[in-house]
Amino acid sequence: MDKLEPSAPLELENFCKIINEAAPRMRSLIFHQVNYSMDRSQDVLYHCLDHNTPGTLEELTIVLDDGSEDFRLFIEAEDSITRHSHPPIILKNMTVDRLEAALLSTVTLRLCGAFPYWVSKAYHGLVELCLHSKPNNSVPLEISHSSLLRILSLSPKLQVLDLDIKFTAIAEGFIESVYLEDLRILRTGLMSLHQFKHFVEYLFPGPSPLTMCYRAYDGNSVASITEITAFFSRAKVERTWLRSSHPYMDPRGLGILKLAPHTRELALSQLPFYNMHARIQVDPGDYQYHIDTLYLLPPCKISISNLEQITKSFRIQKVRIHHACLVLEDDKLIPASTLQERMSSICKAIEWSDEYKPHGWGIPSFPATTRG
Repeated sequence: MDKLEPSAPLELENFCKIINEAAPRMRSLIFHQVNYSMDRSQDVLYHCLDHNTPGTLEELTIVLDDGSEDFRLFIEAEDSITRHSHPPIILKNMTVDRLEAALLSTVTLRLCGAFPYWVSKAYHGLVELCLHSKPNNSVPLEISHSSLLRILSLSPKLQVLDLDIKFTAIAEGFIESVYLEDLRILRTGLMSLHQFKHFVEYLFPGPSPLTMCYRAYDGNSVASITEITAFFSRAKVERTWLRSSHPYMDPRGLGILKLAPHTRELALSQLPFYNMHARIQVDPGDYQYHIDTLYLLPPCKISISNLEQITKSFRIQKVRIHHACLVLEDDKLIPASTLQERMSSICKAIEWSDEYKPHGWGIPSFPATTRG
């Protein structure tokens, strides 16, 4: 869509004719709005959805990357009576019933910056759900705690849940638990510890191995929060990806792994463990770990002493390092050959890669954006 010129209505008209021919049988749609007239983009999205045969569309990805300040816009039909704090994206000539019919059959929904309203049938019966604010926006997506729990309760077969959200309000009183027996991937972004506690309190994953991506909370603090410890006791976490939002992350963030003793693969990113005065303090006796692979993903900066300590403490067999990650000694980058030699007596293999995500974990991703 970003290649269409706003001054070329005939080109847009011809493009929409092509869409109209293909839309009835369309099973997957990726709509990526990039620095382009919103009015014209709305026309394109309208033609995609209005001409699609109800029950056909299974996968829908929407990425709003237009550079505006709005970090969340709702997609509404022209006759919608729902009131919003920000003007929504109105699909002209489309009715609420027609929009709902087009979205009802989706099982994979990846949304970034633009969303059907939270009561839409688009959120029924999902297998994969991704909810993010606009790319590179420092403000997470805002949604109420009760709205998210209601959405999840309508998709009991959900397998992948990828969130970059902030709760506007925490539900109080009696709340029904959400059982997701098939859940295998859960990513909660940089959700605060308080909100993470309330989110997982009502979440009950099934017996399948679970991949979790979440903020590296202080392990000492987490250990005293009943709601979180109870969640980890009922979840079979075998893959863990820890991130930090703080440039000088406390090494105690690894302490949360005590709650996931079945972890077999561990990924670390945005964790600057390079301060020699902030040594990783891990008592191997506290852990019954045998981690197969440690992934160091960018941005990551770590001292060789801390890498050695992590590898020993968690009995790591293989370390896979992204080329952009820095392994330092006395604030100097360690040559690859020296690193290999230092680590050879601790783990079986050291590998380098260009992968920004752990290999084979199935973590969803959005199309590349214009701003990186």
